Amino acid sequence: MKLAEKIALGYLVIGLIWIYFSDSLAQVIFGDEDVESITYFQNIKGFFFISATTLILYAVIKGQIRKQESKDSGNGRRRKHRKIEENPSFYQALLSNSHDGILIYDERRIVEYASPSAGRVLGYPREVLEGLDIRSIIFYEDVTEGDELIKSIIRGEDDAAVFHIRMNYGKGGIIWVEALITTFNDNQGRLLFIANFRDVTIQHEAKKELEETNKKLNSELVFKQTVLDQSVDIICTISKEGDFVQVNNAFEFIAGYKPEELEGKSCFSIVYLDDVTVTQDQFGETSGSAVYNFVNRIVSKSGELIHIEWSGRWVESEQLIFAIGRDVTQEVERQRLVVFKSKVLDMLRSTGTSYAYSNILKIIAEETNSEATELWIPTLTKESFYLKNYYTSGEVDQECFKSLKKTFISSSDSFFQNIGNGNTEYVLEDLSEEKHFERKEVLMMCGVRRLVAIPLVHNGELVGILNLLVKNVTVRDQKLKSIQEVIPLWAGDIKRRNEEEMYQTIFSISKDIFCVIKEDGKPIWFNPALGRVLKYMPDQLVEMSIVDFAIDQDRENTELFLRSLKEGYGGSHLIHRVKTAEGRVVWLSWTGVNFTKENVIVLSARDISERKRTELELQQLNSKLKDRAEELELSNNVLEKFAHIVSHDLQEPLRMISGFLTLLESNYAEQLDEKGGKYIKFSTDAAKRMSGLLNDLLAYSRIDSRGLIGEEVDLNEIVENVKVLLRNEIQTSGATIIYESLPKVKGGRMLLNQLMQNLISNSIKYNDSENPVVEIGAIQKQKEGTVQVYVKDNGLGIKEKDFERIFLVFQRGENAMGIEGTGMGLAICKRIVDIHKGKVWVESDRTGTTMWVELNDKRVLE
Repeated sequence: MKLAEKIALGYLVIGLIWIYFSDSLAQVIFGDEDVESITYFQNIKGFFFISATTLILYAVIKGQIRKQESKDSGNGRRRKHRKIEENPSFYQALLSNSHDGILIYDERRIVEYASPSAGRVLGYPREVLEGLDIRSIIFYEDVTEGDELIKSIIRGEDDAAVFHIRMNYGKGGIIWVEALITTFNDNQGRLLFIANFRDVTIQHEAKKELEETNKKLNSELVFKQTVLDQSVDIICTISKEGDFVQVNNAFEFIAGYKPEELEGKSCFSIVYLDDVTVTQDQFGETSGSAVYNFVNRIVSKSGELIHIEWSGRWVESEQLIFAIGRDVTQEVERQRLVVFKSKVLDMLRSTGTSYAYSNILKIIAEETNSEATELWIPTLTKESFYLKNYYTSGEVDQECFKSLKKTFISSSDSFFQNIGNGNTEYVLEDLSEEKHFERKEVLMMCGVRRLVAIPLVHNGELVGILNLLVKNVTVRDQKLKSIQEVIPLWAGDIKRRNEEEMYQTIFSISKDIFCVIKEDGKPIWFNPALGRVLKYMPDQLVEMSIVDFAIDQDRENTELFLRSLKEGYGGSHLIHRVKTAEGRVVWLSWTGVNFTKENVIVLSARDISERKRTELELQQLNSKLKDRAEELELSNNVLEKFAHIVSHDLQEPLRMISGFLTLLESNYAEQLDEKGGKYIKFSTDAAKRMSGLLNDLLAYSRIDSRGLIGEEVDLNEIVENVKVLLRNEIQTSGATIIYESLPKVKGGRMLLNQLMQNLISNSIKYNDSENPVVEIGAIQKQKEGTVQVYVKDNGLGIKEKDFERIFLVFQRGENAMGIEGTGMGLAICKRIVDIHKGKVWVESDRTGTTMWVELNDKRVLE
């Protein structure tokens, strides 16, 4: 046996002895509680076993190497090798029964040999481990660390390495192993790695637990002190006599007291006076046992009341009360606010406005310690306010408010002006110092000294003002903030109720019918108009469908109307006749919509009986007018034929008379004396005048609305055209025609041309001035919707008595006598203007005449 085998065998014996007796020895030396020392002892035991096993394996491998080297060495060496080879069971038994596992793998990390114990430690069968890449069973986070150790051994930096690493256990989970890795070269010169390892999961967890326990123990004192210093709750100790012994910093944060200001001071000294007795009772109970969730009020350094919830226990060994206090002021306020809001909401759900608002005012008065409260509402026009409701606790005389119930105060009052300028409360701290407050004297007589006005605003609109009236008690800002929580709800309710009241009033006085019906047609709500029109009582109406009201002839249409509404055709319309309770037939026009979500139909109806009677009368009148128009048309046709007869049949005799007079004058002039010649001349002139009259009469009869075409007519073009037609008269008289930019109108071009020609011709004809001037202009009157055209001259003028007569057929003014004409020109102008639905008139004095024509805006083109 070589020295190496002897050392290994000795090491193995010592290791076995150590393994067997180490646990008992550790318990004797260190006891059961010293976990750290026992763990250390176990680690030494493991090291002994790993080292011994490694040396045995090393000796076995060296023996195999020597066996290979001694094949050519002599028979003596071969006999010794055969003796070892023939008896390998000893080493095999050691490897099979060892608690530690052994793996041999090459540089590729492929396992070439796995001991039976390796499979037990890792939870894999040997045949699975052999041929497996060792990295595949290393926990993924530790693969890099294991590779680096192998590489350091390959580089020669380390002969062997001992380390802890996590492995994937074959049956699930992760284990910690302690491994010793060494290297050797096999008979082929390959570098192989021997890993000798054991499961140290229990030791590792015990060590970790020990470290955490030590860390916890070491930080316990720091933690306790930190808790005391950083706690948001009050933590304190109190002596049996009731004095503070120790106080943490939270007292300063909550109540403003520093610890040194309270330590040694009675705990009752900061308790609110009203809560001292109950606090002392609780303190007495704590001295014998424990108290939980006791709430009292303390006075902060700044004088505020703070609600504290206490829990405390008497510790006999310390002879102290250990107490913890939590600031529950906000929670108490929230609970109180919830109750307050709940009361207000209950009132807002009430149907009676006066009842609801009176109770809300009472709730607010109790919440704010006010002796009285008021609700002022603006009128619909917003020009004034009136007192809607009030509440008084009895401290303020009700007479102060009764006199205001029918009083309106102008919105321009400085008090209401100040409130309307913002959304925050307006405070009159001392009424005695107010100079411009209208109600100052009345309220002061009732003992009121302070007034807080809170605007009630909904969607930016001031819908009311809440007044808090106080005699001596100051209203806390905290309470005002709680009121602000319900102000939007109340303001919205005021707005809603005001609108409902307004709509209810409208529905009540409306002549139109409004109702809500079920699908069977029976009303579940209706305004008074339904009863007024149908003459039924309300209890009768709710039992009748709108189909029941319809007369027999209209019942089918009524049923169809209801059916269309049921099927969701919104905007359906019905006109039918109904029979009232008095037997009278009434025409109703219905419009309805189906509210499917509510399963109801909303209807509105109007009594159109008067309209129907009017329509019937209009039909009758239209029929009469149609008959009259036909008669007029027939008459016009007769007149037109008459005019044609006059213009044609009478012209022939006149032409004969005129012709024979002309022949008589030319053939027998020498035979006639001077007197006879004059007679012939008078007869010829009369014939000519008669012919002119007949032509004018024909022209007048031919003027009618058939010549009125709605075309665009430029009056400037009309005047230029007339100047061409009258050029001989203009040249002969030396007249000057003046006109500026004239508007465009809609009408008959030929008719308007005839109108302007007649007016301009008259201005030239009836002008005795050496320099006749005719001025044409127009005035557009947008406001009246008309355009006025005038033709002004500097001629003879017209007497006022002739202003109307000159527009009649064959009528002339007194100043026109002796001037050629038939008296039809202005009559034709009047007829043309009438056709255009306009007006014509004259203005005249000694300086001349102005003819005015006004055309309706429907004939004017802007």
